[in-house]
Amino acid sequence: MIFYRSFYESLDGMTETTKAQVYDAIFIYGLDFKEPIITDAMAKSLFTLIKPQIDANVKKYHNGKKPKLKQEISKIEAKDKQTESKTEGNVNVNVNDNVNVNKKFIIPSFQEVSKYCLERGNGVDAEKFINYYTSNGWLVGKNKMKDWKACVRTWEKSSLELPKQQKSNDQLFYENVMKQVNAYK
Repeated sequence: MIFYRSFYESLDGMTETTKAQVYDAIFIYGLDFKEPIITDAMAKSLFTLIKPQIDANVKKYHNGKKPKLKQEISKIEAKDKQTESKTEGNVNVNVNDNVNVNKKFIIPSFQEVSKYCLERGNGVDAEKFINYYTSNGWLVGKNKMKDWKACVRTWEKSSLELPKQQKSNDQLFYENVMKQVNAYK
């Protein structure tokens, strides 16, 4: 049987009587596989927590003693050996539909942007969009623009976000005073 450090540590601080009963219960149960008789309530509680670990170890012990059974019959029949050599090779019939075409960015006209914005119904001002990116060299950050329609969608999203309202100095002063007053309550 295995005696764990946790068994020993759980008994630290217990009375000598309690320790003796728990130790006896562990060894009677772990070595002789007999149910111990415990009179002390604390000892009974501790042994109740230790008992499942001893049971698990006994089960492992008995499972380890069982002989391992060898497989007598093959589950799958072996395939016949190849008698002739293959002369044909595998033929690849996969067709690669992915065509890697490097598309060059073409600056959209005002009419294209206006039409796209109207189709989306997003309320984006096409003229402001064109003016902004023309003055910016059609860059997104430091990178050349690849898809102007994606930029329109981003422009739309950013225009829908409401700007944060700035609080006046009077509002900030009032809030600060109220925090201090509430702190003294």
